Amino acid sequence: MTNGVSELEKRVQFAEKCGQAWAELHEKWLQLEKDEKPYLAALMNDLQGDMSELARERLAKGSPEFRSYIKNLCIARGEELRAKVKYENAVAWFEAGRSLESTERAKMKMF
Repeated sequence: MTNGVSELEKRVQFAEKCGQAWAELHEKWLQLEKDEKPYLAALMNDLQGDMSELARERLAKGSPEFRSYIKNLCIARGEELRAKVKYENAVAWFEAGRSLESTERAKMKMF
């Protein structure tokens, strides 16, 4: 133990930090995902002229603005997934340390 904090406590703190980072990135991605249809509708509403809704949707989906939005949505999802992997890895690292300490305690009882 260093500074009164055990290795397992450090691992718990690290897992907490990773979990918070994941939650923040998940929130950003989720907001973008939920806003996709309203954003598309706004782009469609901005299109002028006498055209069907299907034509306006096709034009809106092909617009640079919507394509940029989708790109940002995908980037946010990738960041969120990478943060989730880091968090899950930190939890597994904690569990491995806890298991190792448990094994060591069991060995000490045998002697």
